Amino acid sequence: KKLFGSDGRLDFDKVRRLELTEKQEQMVTKAEQKRRRVDNLVREKSRLEETLAMQTKRREDADLDIDEHVEPARGRGGASMEKLQGVETKLERAEENLSEQSDNLLLSLGLRKAGEKTFRISKKRAQLYDTRLDEEDDDFFDRTVERRDGAPRHGE
Repeated sequence: KKLFGSDGRLDFDKVRRLELTEKQEQMVTKAEQKRRRVDNLVREKSRLEETLAMQTKRREDADLDIDEHVEPARGRGGASMEKLQGVETKLERAEENLSEQSDNLLLSLGLRKAGEKTFRISKKRAQLYDTRLDEEDDDFFDRTVERRDGAPRHGE
């Protein structure tokens, strides 16, 4: 518990202060590399999100501007969106790898038992199995609601 930082992650500087074997030292180094990779991917993701937001704003501004007719750049937004999805996938994998590496390090240090692995489900997988219907639109199935356009429902 003392080895974790304020962000809830394993603080590798605190781990290095312990007496480590050469193998454990290598594990810490590898985990630090994975942490840097996660941090870099987080930065890349936020940069891509900002770029996409600016492209969307420019496109909306161009649609509102009736004085000039500027041909919008086609295809770039889609490529950026695909790139963002790729970065999100890499980030998810890197976070899982870092979590696994941290668990292995704690196991090696004797701070965690082999059976007591902290299992972290990825956000994507959690969404896949999310069965809450709070946010879903149930109007399609609710036959007591009148249609908004005033047209009669099927069969009336």
